[in-house]
Amino acid sequence: LGSIGHRSGMSVAATRRDTALVAVLTVLSATAALAFLVRVGLRSGRGQDWDDSAMRTVVAGRDAQLTLLSVLGYVSIGAILAVALGCAVVALLRGRPRVGAAAAVVLLGANLTTQILKETILDRPDLGFGTLNSLPSGHTTVVASAVGAVLLVAPGALRPTVALAGGF
Repeated sequence: LGSIGHRSGMSVAATRRDTALVAVLTVLSATAALAFLVRVGLRSGRGQDWDDSAMRTVVAGRDAQLTLLSVLGYVSIGAILAVALGCAVVALLRGRPRVGAAAAVVLLGANLTTQILKETILDRPDLGFGTLNSLPSGHTTVVASAVGAVLLVAPGALRPTVALAGGF
């Protein structure tokens, strides 16, 4: 970013300051979105009803009509291990072991964070739907972190395709 900003007439310091501002605004926005989701999804009856419906769809997997949510029911430990191994192999073949390590940190860090949030920090009061908490979603975290890890190790030319496939 520094060289891009410098060529366009911006100083490197101004570009770094702008980047820091964007990072802070992103963190604040994400925190506000999480607080809203916790309020609606965990602490309201309507939100818990929606959450239970989504969980039933994911858990139903093959026995249910195929929907975008039911596809998450197919995510397995084996699949995430295959992604981790694939990322390591690609990173090593490209001569970028540090990028492979970063991909492993993304996979492990995101999934550990989700489990810690779900099991210890974000409690779900019993509003008539039970206390089984799916926020944040472990299945969604696995898929999103896998896409992020693959984006890190993929050659630049393949990243748009990986992003589109992962977004789907």
